[in-house]
Amino acid sequence: MRDTKPSGKRSVEEVESVRPREGKLERLKPESTKHKKAKGAKAGVGTDKEETLRKTGIDILGEVGWGTHFCLFYHTRQDLIDILVPYFKAGLENNEFCMWVTSEPLKADDAKRSLKRAVKNLDKYIKKGQIEILDYSDWYTKTGEFEADRVLQGWVEKHDQAIKNGFDGLRLTGNTFWLAKKDWEKFTDYEAAVNSVIGKYKMLTVCTYSLERCGASEILDVEHNHQFSLIKWKGVWKILESSDRNQFEARLAEQTMISEALEHSKKEWMETFNAISDWVVLVDLKGRILRTNIIGEQFTGVPLDEIIWQSCCKLVHGSEEHIPGCPLLKMCETGQRASAELQVPDTDQWLMVATDPVTDEEGKIIAAVHITRDITERKRAEEAIKTYSRILESMVEGVNVSDENAIVFFTNPVFDAMFGYEPGELIGKNVSILNAGPPEENARIVAEIIEQLKTHGAWFGEFNNIKKDGTPFTTYVRVSALEVSGKQCWISVQEDITERKRAEEALWESEANYRSLFENALDMIHEVDEEGRIVDVNKIELETLGYSREEFLGKLLLEVIHPDYRKVTKKVLERTLEGEYVRAYETAFVSKKGERILVEVNVVPKIEGEKVVGARAMIRDITKRKKAEKKLLEDKKQLRSLASELSLTEERERRRIATELHDTIGQSLVISKIKLDALRTSAPSGDLATTLEEVCNSLDQTIQEAGSL
Repeated sequence: MRDTKPSGKRSVEEVESVRPREGKLERLKPESTKHKKAKGAKAGVGTDKEETLRKTGIDILGEVGWGTHFCLFYHTRQDLIDILVPYFKAGLENNEFCMWVTSEPLKADDAKRSLKRAVKNLDKYIKKGQIEILDYSDWYTKTGEFEADRVLQGWVEKHDQAIKNGFDGLRLTGNTFWLAKKDWEKFTDYEAAVNSVIGKYKMLTVCTYSLERCGASEILDVEHNHQFSLIKWKGVWKILESSDRNQFEARLAEQTMISEALEHSKKEWMETFNAISDWVVLVDLKGRILRTNIIGEQFTGVPLDEIIWQSCCKLVHGSEEHIPGCPLLKMCETGQRASAELQVPDTDQWLMVATDPVTDEEGKIIAAVHITRDITERKRAEEAIKTYSRILESMVEGVNVSDENAIVFFTNPVFDAMFGYEPGELIGKNVSILNAGPPEENARIVAEIIEQLKTHGAWFGEFNNIKKDGTPFTTYVRVSALEVSGKQCWISVQEDITERKRAEEALWESEANYRSLFENALDMIHEVDEEGRIVDVNKIELETLGYSREEFLGKLLLEVIHPDYRKVTKKVLERTLEGEYVRAYETAFVSKKGERILVEVNVVPKIEGEKVVGARAMIRDITKRKKAEKKLLEDKKQLRSLASELSLTEERERRRIATELHDTIGQSLVISKIKLDALRTSAPSGDLATTLEEVCNSLDQTIQEAGSL
């Protein structure tokens, strides 16, 4: 079975997973005689002799007795269908209650469809309650984990219920594809219990195992706990049982299968082992190398066959004894993984060494796995980065610097506090451990970012992270390329935007209110994207311009702007997309009918994060206002014309009055003065002469005033 255990102590079986368990094979040989023959198997204890044999529906088996418990080794989904569909078809026709517990690669829905093609009235059987097809999680791991006693008791209860309901017995199967290695031993014990008690009940049981998930030891466990096995060998289904006359052929098939599985596993294991870029070795507790991957030649400069049995400390550090700080010593003391950064003597080379214990079946440490990584470049970068450390440590944002493989070698205090780590605790770790989500997905994302950095030299965006204590939070990240000591590195500046994101989420929660305001506003409103294409519009604008929503959305804004105003509108849009707010500028739409509609527009940029992604415009129809302004101007012009005419009339009247004063009144006054002067001259002295002189003087003054007028 595939190993799903978390990293930690490694057993000998895990380190040398392809090693067969010869001892167990030998121990099982004497017990093989207890396996029952498939064909013609005797009825189990407690069954009626009249019903000792049941049709299996499987040609190679024919009829078997109640209490038969066998297994099926399959390669493909079709293998399951070939055996289980006729198996359950026969059970339904034999008046048996059937239970099919499914898993990958044939789930419940697929199983039902496959069975329905062979059993045309399957829905009738389901309605009758004669068959149940369910997923393994609804049976084996119903409580969240596998509980052998609960599952076994469940089968007994299903059997008793079937008999009570008038069925002849219980026919069942269960797929083990879901089974993890940590549950294998528990499941093996459960299968042994099933094998020991099934003969007491009217049950037929077939357990299915994927050959891709079974190693040699698992295959032997399965065979030991079943009366016989079915396997397809060279395209033909075979029965594997020790007492069969074809025992030699069957055992040969089994051994061939095991050998092929072992060879396949060994090949996969060796390919993976040698593909690792770090130096991986298996050492005994004295530090002698028992096994190494190919990269060992590059680390040491020594051929692989000469590395085996050499002391690790002597080969790398030139020391016969364990050097100070050796992680192997610490691992032996604590029983746990130990790691250390070590400098190779008389060189500037630095190594990161991590050591994991290897245990036997009793948990005793018998060896260790050394994983060694060259961190020389990282150490050089650490020294070089000290030049910038004062600046980086004083920054208010969190800063980390990693090498080209995303291994952290510098963090400032803000970054440590942001993620909840102690100073220096993140050094040597991959930045992917800071990202929320599955490790495989995190590693993939980090690799994609590095590719973008190599191409463009920078990357920025939002990231979902996780603190040391498991608290999720969001940061805005800016990553740039940085050359340190001639090597490519990455400097990441991060800002915690968790609160801002919460505010944004609250804003989105009020989207319904916004949409209501948007749609019911008295003014026209539309939004455009970075290309100037209309992406949203309210109903008042659609009504004003005469378009349907489908017709309007997706249009370029300039398509609905009057040609006389397109130039100014284009310039305003460019300014807005650069982040500028533009207030109260005038433009004109062209309606669907070709009408020119004058409007006044206020435009604001639409911003997401720190990027302008479009513009929103609030628009007021000013056509009526413009008409009123034009009428007012015309009225003012008319008033000015009337005022000018009045002024001319007044001037003409003044001229007429002046002429009258000069030509008529003035002349009459002058003539009167001449006559009075003549009279005054001829008059004797006395009162009359004085009076005439006064009248002449008065006439002089009147003549002067008339001239002034």
